[in-house]
Amino acid sequence: MTDGDALLAAIIAAPDDDTPRLVYADWLDENGQPERAEFIRVQIEVSRGETTKKRSPQQSILLTRFRELFSTHGSTWKGSLDGSSADVIFRRGFVEELEIKPERLLDLGAQQLEKHPIRLLSVTARGFNQPDATEFVRSLAAWEGLERLRELRLRGYTVSAPSLEALTEATGRLKMLDLSGCQVEDDTVVALAELPLLADLQELHLSWVALQLPGAQLLASGTRLPKLQRLHIICDLPRGLRAKHPLKVAVAKLKSRFGDSVLVLGE
Repeated sequence: MTDGDALLAAIIAAPDDDTPRLVYADWLDENGQPERAEFIRVQIEVSRGETTKKRSPQQSILLTRFRELFSTHGSTWKGSLDGSSADVIFRRGFVEELEIKPERLLDLGAQQLEKHPIRLLSVTARGFNQPDATEFVRSLAAWEGLERLRELRLRGYTVSAPSLEALTEATGRLKMLDLSGCQVEDDTVVALAELPLLADLQELHLSWVALQLPGAQLLASGTRLPKLQRLHIICDLPRGLRAKHPLKVAVAKLKSRFGDSVLVLGE
């Protein structure tokens, strides 16, 4: 392993820390890649200024320089991801977000993963008929990059409890799961809460769900998914439920816990 490879490994091992990235930038300067080093430093400075509501003149200068560097060198810095039919987003100097066609997921092997701290994966199903997610979930479970992911967005799938079976033994530390563009049932919610992969989940996005008592009680209680802080869901309840009906009570607790991001139909 070269010094550069070791520094990249340190970045991937500590993706939240700017220090390994800045150390790598210094190494790039010393090894004839000043533009790549500058790009990393510029994006880190831009990210540090994103918390302010008003863009400073310095931020505008940095953004302009970022665009110049990326326009000239972006394809090179994507490396083997360039031409892979994937859309990528650089964060703090490296590819961190990836949108890819489902059938190309397993093409992303060690060569790409060793050079990019990919944290967010976005996948949209082919076609418009919301196919069953089983085949893609099997690919996801077999993908060697799963353990590194912190955020996953799926669109256009039917995600049932059986379709998640391949993930029952998968390990990882997903912190955000977005299924808002998928068809999800109550038993899916229960199955999601059983996955070790989601033990550290902090944010969950679901679209319309015909929520039943098991799923509602599970989400409201916090006994599963104990680190969940944000839930976005549209609950479709049966009409005419009494105020003290167990399902209505559970959904009321759900709203109390997560606030206005829980939208209830049928009240």
